[in-house]
Amino acid sequence: MAANQDATALPFWDWSETLTGTVSSGESASTDEEWSECPGCEATCDDPNPVCTKECKPARCMCKKGLVRDASNGVCMEPKECVQHESCGEHAHWSRVPPGLCISSCPLTCSHLNGAPRICTMGCRYSICYCDRGYIRGGPNGSCIPYVDCPQENFRLN
Repeated sequence: MAANQDATALPFWDWSETLTGTVSSGESASTDEEWSECPGCEATCDDPNPVCTKECKPARCMCKKGLVRDASNGVCMEPKECVQHESCGEHAHWSRVPPGLCISSCPLTCSHLNGAPRICTMGCRYSICYCDRGYIRGGPNGSCIPYVDCPQENFRLN
């Protein structure tokens, strides 16, 4: 990458503008990346299996197949190398799902206690903040609250 040696020091979201026209097909911004003329969305530590459209984004370096990008530093890595970067808040904890399994990307909330359907994108999360046992998403900003604190109209009557 002789044309622009310092590009790897830039946050990954700046690379496409910096590298456009200076990196050609076959070259890559780092050993864990490859140049794409028509990139879609990219796997990240927070979303290793994104639901993507077939829309081309501006040409840029993308993580090689099987790797994900760490949004905090722009580095491509194996999913197992990702570390927790978010605080889960009170009554919640960070957890990784064992390899080979996946969980829904939309959590259960107070509004689902009455049997209302959850409309979720088809995709898996491999690491996520879970509410602690006895708690559910329902507070301000999606915080975890005790089930019993959900409004009564959310409970199913049989």
